[in-house]
Amino acid sequence: QPSYTVDGVECKNYKGEYCGAFSRARDVFELARDAGAELVIHAGDLDYESSPTSWLRFLTEEAFRPGLGYLASQGNHDVDGWDGVSDLWSGPRGYKALLSRQIPRGASCRGSYGEDYACEYKGVLFVLSSVGSVSPGESANRAHYDYVENALRTSDAKWKICVWHMTMNSLQSSYKGDATGFGIYEICRKYGAFIVTGHAHTYSRSYTMKSFGTR
Repeated sequence: QPSYTVDGVECKNYKGEYCGAFSRARDVFELARDAGAELVIHAGDLDYESSPTSWLRFLTEEAFRPGLGYLASQGNHDVDGWDGVSDLWSGPRGYKALLSRQIPRGASCRGSYGEDYACEYKGVLFVLSSVGSVSPGESANRAHYDYVENALRTSDAKWKICVWHMTMNSLQSSYKGDATGFGIYEICRKYGAFIVTGHAHTYSRSYTMKSFGTR
């Protein structure tokens, strides 16, 4: 069955197969544009087709050409090797290479796109991390912890927002397990940052946290 088109080209996944009859992501971007949003922040798992080229075409049509900015963190479905695509994230035509060329106008960014990445846009600091996406646990993600803390500590932005994909089981309302460690949450809380995560396919939010501790 013919697929929906992305920037005039039929969407195909990593196997060269059609993506499907419709795109729910298109509805999300339409909603963002209708609301007057200037920037979309994507907390990982970019397209579920493992096709960076198709995703770039989609973004060109739905975001970049209409003037909507876009930044993303790396999710577990975006890492090298997912769906057997060895260079899905880090290859010359991978997500990182394609998206790092599309920095929103007016944003000041530094670091490694989607992995350890800090962007300030109109007085708001976004710190995007791939903590837990490749390997779970605090010890495996210490470098991500250090990057996030340094980015928050050295910024004088009034508003700070931490963004990553993976979660801890007790900090989401779905069935997802532990991946990031509690420490990364505590770092962002310490610097007064909002925390936005993905992975769990639900929408939920918490009260202001005084401490995350270890559970």
